[in-house]
Amino acid sequence: PDNPAGALAAVVARVASQARLDLDLTVEGTHIEPDAAVLAVSVDEEVIADAGPWLPGFAREVLLSSSERRRGGVHHTSPAMARALVGFVAEVRPFAPNDVVLDPAVGGGVFLLAVAEALDGARADRVQGLRGIDIDPLAVATTEASLRLWAGGAALPADAIRVGNALDDESQEFE
Repeated sequence: PDNPAGALAAVVARVASQARLDLDLTVEGTHIEPDAAVLAVSVDEEVIADAGPWLPGFAREVLLSSSERRRGGVHHTSPAMARALVGFVAEVRPFAPNDVVLDPAVGGGVFLLAVAEALDGARADRVQGLRGIDIDPLAVATTEASLRLWAGGAALPADAIRVGNALDDESQEFE
């Protein structure tokens, strides 16, 4: 597509609308207008409800060609695999209330969504300890929108999900 950010903004808008939330896509501080053509696509509302906050990540994956994925080192993980890995980690070391969980390559947010599901407490509270980083600003925006959709629109801590390279020698400290 000519406007991947607009397409993702439209997906976020559709999921947010169904959840009765006022939420939009923001990439590096810039509000992205939803692509009108994507908004006009007829989609079974049950599909949107079933995928919910996972849908922006699925859309992000579809928007990248195989060559773009190869060139960018983008490797998507299924929600089932992410849930299984998070479950394994939780068996080895159960999550504690004040844990901070970092995904060093957030992509569409699948691992952080799986962690959020695995935690206890109110949804708005669960996302407060989640952190992520990615070199792709659209991936960061997708993850932030997905987590906010999952948490009923709750805000995330400032810079919880941010653009950067977790492999850089520079300090990538999170609070």
